[in-house]
Amino acid sequence: MKTASIATLVLLLLATSVIAQETSLEPPDVIVLEKSWQKEPQLGPGRPSNPLGPNEALIKQTHVEKAAIRQRDDYSLPNQPTEARMPVPSPKPIAPARSVITTYVYKIKVKNNGSKTIKSLEWEYQFLDPKTHELMGYRRITSFTTLSPGKIKKLERRYTRQPTILVNANQLDKKYQDQFTERLIIHRILYSDGSVWRRP
Repeated sequence: MKTASIATLVLLLLATSVIAQETSLEPPDVIVLEKSWQKEPQLGPGRPSNPLGPNEALIKQTHVEKAAIRQRDDYSLPNQPTEARMPVPSPKPIAPARSVITTYVYKIKVKNNGSKTIKSLEWEYQFLDPKTHELMGYRRITSFTTLSPGKIKKLERRYTRQPTILVNANQLDKKYQDQFTERLIIHRILYSDGSVWRRP
């Protein structure tokens, strides 16, 4: 009777262990070494297609004026009371001002701790309320890469939208970066042999 009970207990422990392994929330082969995000200004559209355009227009205007002077000197009649009018210079072209676009860069540094080469990673950068841990915003990103076993790589993605538009009123006196608790989640790993790990 005791032997049967012990055997049943062992089977239950083994089954629990297998279930725990199958439902593990953390990826078995990827270690996140670093995570960060930052705000970076970038020059937006507005730059002329030909940056030498203003100089070329000025050179063209100068040629026209010189040609008019030569023609006046070569063909003007003696005792002519008036002179041909100089070409009116066209307004100098003004290059359109370039706007500045704020981009938000999300970066992670990961290590392949497994035995298979990783082909892509699907990861999520979350922003939580520091007190309630409520999800205030997130960015879900798929990075296509080649990450061999034992290797480390930095992955990044840029967005023009800020991390979240939701802010706890009690956090408004802090810097934007200090208003949240950050969390990094790996959702999916695609390996070079076609196998996939998914977060349950």
